[in-house]
Amino acid sequence: MRPLARFAMRRSRAILTVLLVILIAAALSVSSLSNRLQPYAPAAPGGSNSAAAASLIEHATRIDPNGGLIALIALPHGQRPSEAGTLVRRVVHTLLTDPVVGGIIPPATQPGIAAVSRDQHELYIAAGYRPNVSAHAQQTDADRLARRLRLPGVTLGGTGPGFSEGSKVIAADFRRAELISFPILVLLAFWFFRGAAAALLCAAFGGLGIAASLITLRIATTITPVSIFALNLVTALWVGLAFDYSLLLINRYREELATGKSPEQALGATMATAGRTIAVSAVTVATALAALLVLPDPSLASMGIAGAAVALASAGLALFGLPAALSLLERRVDSLAPAALQRRVGQEAQPLTSGRWYRLARFVTRRPARFALASAAILLAAGAPVKALHLTQGGPELIPANQAAHKVSDAIQRNFSPQFQATPIQVVVASGVTPRLRAFAGSIAALPNVAAVSPPQPLNRHSTRIAVISRSGPFTPASQQLVNDIRGLQAPARSAVGGETAVLIDTDRSVLSRVPLALALAIAAALVLVFYLTGSILIPIKTVLLNLISVAATLGLLTLTFQSSALGDLLGFSRQEGFMVVIPLFIAALGFGMATDYGVLLLARIKEGREEGLSNDEAIALGMERTGRIVTAAAVLFAVAVGGTLSGEMIVSKEAGFGMVVVALIDAMLVRTFLVPSLMTLLGELNWWAPKPLRGWHDRISPSRRSNKASVFPSS
Repeated sequence: MRPLARFAMRRSRAILTVLLVILIAAALSVSSLSNRLQPYAPAAPGGSNSAAAASLIEHATRIDPNGGLIALIALPHGQRPSEAGTLVRRVVHTLLTDPVVGGIIPPATQPGIAAVSRDQHELYIAAGYRPNVSAHAQQTDADRLARRLRLPGVTLGGTGPGFSEGSKVIAADFRRAELISFPILVLLAFWFFRGAAAALLCAAFGGLGIAASLITLRIATTITPVSIFALNLVTALWVGLAFDYSLLLINRYREELATGKSPEQALGATMATAGRTIAVSAVTVATALAALLVLPDPSLASMGIAGAAVALASAGLALFGLPAALSLLERRVDSLAPAALQRRVGQEAQPLTSGRWYRLARFVTRRPARFALASAAILLAAGAPVKALHLTQGGPELIPANQAAHKVSDAIQRNFSPQFQATPIQVVVASGVTPRLRAFAGSIAALPNVAAVSPPQPLNRHSTRIAVISRSGPFTPASQQLVNDIRGLQAPARSAVGGETAVLIDTDRSVLSRVPLALALAIAAALVLVFYLTGSILIPIKTVLLNLISVAATLGLLTLTFQSSALGDLLGFSRQEGFMVVIPLFIAALGFGMATDYGVLLLARIKEGREEGLSNDEAIALGMERTGRIVTAAAVLFAVAVGGTLSGEMIVSKEAGFGMVVVALIDAMLVRTFLVPSLMTLLGELNWWAPKPLRGWHDRISPSRRSNKASVFPSS
């Protein structure tokens, strides 16, 4: 890292010029990024039962059976449905002449084109998309079709309008969150960085990091579909890492200057210590998020790409850009600050043994068992509700109630009989219409939660479709159980069950089946990298376990807040049936990465203390003194930056924002402040144990090894 510092000092102006060019390029290239991001639209996994059903239906009808368009028609007062023929024909013509619409879908269990409400005051006409129309194409088409269907009493709903309205609301939420968070961030950054110069330096590199990450996303959209959630991930993760790394480097630089070193010497020492910590942290965070790539969901994969790119870009800017800027500023990094803050900088740069974080650490290490048990009990209690976490799929109910797609969905649920629900379960049997097939349809009708079953409808000479209407919404646990019950029946021939409910089940199973592999990759990376940093066997294992506990506690509180409504009522959140699979997995990956980042910052300073010959408890206390403020400040700034999403209208924005805020605050303020120091005190010298072969390997690869301190670390 010292050669890197020398390079940054010699080429500081060239480096900063290149970064400025990156910022300009980002401004020019990402203007259309939001139009290229995909809404979340899970597709039936290849080879699944629902994919087989969809393929058979698409081949026979040339219509995608999953999702579609719904035109709700409110009849003028006094007009009967039979008198609305002209308007119905006009709506049908508009739908059929749309380039992505495959055809009209009549009500599954009733004759005619339009479904009629119970009070005869409303109609709806459903249309299906052509096969292989992407979610992005549906979203784009919805805006065009809505303009063509500006007819009296007509409201357009369905999947495409839902995607369009949802994306617009998410974008508006994002802008609102920035307006709320930015002024608070400016004030907090001024306080935490102890001056305007350092705070502006961090803000500048934060902007550069977001620019570099957006360029990466823009390039990625030309290769693979990129989820709109990736945009939120880029901003959230960059804010977290930019503040972490800037605080770490600037504070360490100030410490080295306070020892009497010249700016050049201070920067070299900073890069050799804090720079190495940043490199390890960034690789660990990038690997944790890149583990999402093994999940068979394009949205999660794109979030993995975005997350890994942000982590590596943030490290690159911290290791090249910040040293270049510091080499130009030298001691002026503390300028533009009131005298009181200047004095605070001088005090905090000294090796204090009386600072508040040192005193807190000593207070904890004198009572390690009590703090360990209390902290663990709080985390386990917070994580207990995660057992009830339920997965669902994004539907119109997730869009604000004032949006058209939500209004259409509500009207159908409220005003139309169950047999007119627009999302039937599709049962496809490789058989013609026979007595045995009719008996099979009768067996389906006898299952719990069935509202209606259509007569068997031939798709072609070799297959027949049966439409099944559930009494509850398509993504409810009851409807999912109905799909499983149908699949459990003995069909008269080879069969497949499709429809949106079946796609949800198969998608979740497919994704969850790969979660152990993704988790194993993230854990393996954390174990190896923390071992590389510390040379210990127990510390990496403890780090991973505490990360998992932090994530479980966050998901438990998320469940308690949004699904059970125990905290949701207090906080003003409406109760949800469950979470889209991307939300808990996104929060888990981000939480694991951020927890590892915070852990690495603390462990690196504790390790330095041990290498200098300090006792275990003294190294813990001084490590806390040097990093406690940094980690807590970074967590608070991160929480403020993403906390603005809680003011949004889109429930998924609230869920993601809540999860990100909670995981950062839990880990920084509970795990790193109380649980880590208490456990390290209880383990004592065992913290630093490693078998001789691994110790020898670590001594060969670790750039921080000091042969004259080798006796500090016990080995077997």
